[in-house]
Amino acid sequence: MPTRLYDLIDRLMGTSLAAQQLRRQFHDDPESLTKELSSDSRLWLYKMDKGKISQHVQKEYQEDLVPTMVADEEYKSWDGVFSLWPFPKNEFPINDLPDECLKAGVQYPNPIPKVHEITPSNAAKAGGLVPVDVTGQGFVMGRTTLELYHPSGPIKLQIDKAVNAPRYFRGTFRCAHVHAIADLSTATAGTTYEVRVTIDCKDGKTVSVPSTITFAIT
Repeated sequence: MPTRLYDLIDRLMGTSLAAQQLRRQFHDDPESLTKELSSDSRLWLYKMDKGKISQHVQKEYQEDLVPTMVADEEYKSWDGVFSLWPFPKNEFPINDLPDECLKAGVQYPNPIPKVHEITPSNAAKAGGLVPVDVTGQGFVMGRTTLELYHPSGPIKLQIDKAVNAPRYFRGTFRCAHVHAIADLSTATAGTTYEVRVTIDCKDGKTVSVPSTITFAIT
């Protein structure tokens, strides 16, 4: 299991069958490859920010190699490959995506985290416990939390984080569904809540998934 981000990305950029299988593994279950990474490494990888990933890798090289001149040369060599690496076009074609993610315009090979939709998008407060399904990209099984946010008070959505509970988390890093239960007993009728999704990267580091999706209480 890689402990450094540059090592993991090196392996993911390979041309062998093993590298292709590793890309599939990350696509299907990124957590299975990132468990030994630092929280900062996870943070930038899960954000899918190539610039920040590169900056973090430079820091890793400076920590691992001396003198600084050697570290800088190794980093420049790595970054030259990383910045220009052509993702294999035959892997994960866009037409393989489910309709709910296809219409949202997934960005692959770098699926920047984004909330696509919540179903249903509204409910009556009298409904009590309401099952909801949140769809998006950049979600990570076992690391994803949901809430309906309003300044008057957020509503935490109850998710079963057990790895062996596929009905609560279905899909991949570029198109996932998270099933949860919204307890509307403290909700305010006539209020619109923001749908917020957070990815826990360990040690208090989190990714706040961009969202313009709302949930209305009628």
